[in-house]
Amino acid sequence: MLSVALFGFLGGTTGVIAGTEQLNMKWHNTTGITGHFHGTVVGGTTLAFMGITWYVLPLIFRRRVVGEPLARWQPWLFGIGVALLVLAFAQLGVGYGLPRKHPDIFRFRGLPLAFPWPPEVYGLLAVAGVGGLLALVGGALFVGLVVATVLFGKRLSDEELRREYALPVAGGARELPGVPGTFALCLVFAAFFVLMYLGNYWNLSRSWPIGG
Repeated sequence: MLSVALFGFLGGTTGVIAGTEQLNMKWHNTTGITGHFHGTVVGGTTLAFMGITWYVLPLIFRRRVVGEPLARWQPWLFGIGVALLVLAFAQLGVGYGLPRKHPDIFRFRGLPLAFPWPPEVYGLLAVAGVGGLLALVGGALFVGLVVATVLFGKRLSDEELRREYALPVAGGARELPGVPGTFALCLVFAAFFVLMYLGNYWNLSRSWPIGG
């Protein structure tokens, strides 16, 4: 669920919006684009592979996950950290025009175009820093627990694997579980996307007022 939220709600919607020609005037070459890529690749995709790893790791190496309570919290720590980073970057880029790929966003190397940033920018940069730190801790925890499981995890018997991971007995069949709430989630996503899309057009309309 957390991976879907990051990839779809934060990464997917921002990608479609930034790919719209008119709206791209607000997104182009800002940290908003950086936030989009962190939402799709760093957040959604990486988190999905982390979740798959926690399932297949005991099946491949036949070992119990070391520190299971920490392993349950690790995806949330990583995902929430990336979400904070993405939200802060998107607001910094679209709301304040903070540029990306620039070595000095505060003084612009002494160029005449330098100007003071409002206080909110520093607050959002702090949120991005906290989110990045949480994601870093979550990523390091993932690597550490996976390595510890492969090297030191308790050996699992065939019966333990069947019982704890609901593996089908040889020759047997197992029905795939349903996914309740999928349609409701799609409706929520559609409403969120429409609001994001229209909100960005409203934001664009405020940038170049027309008339007296």
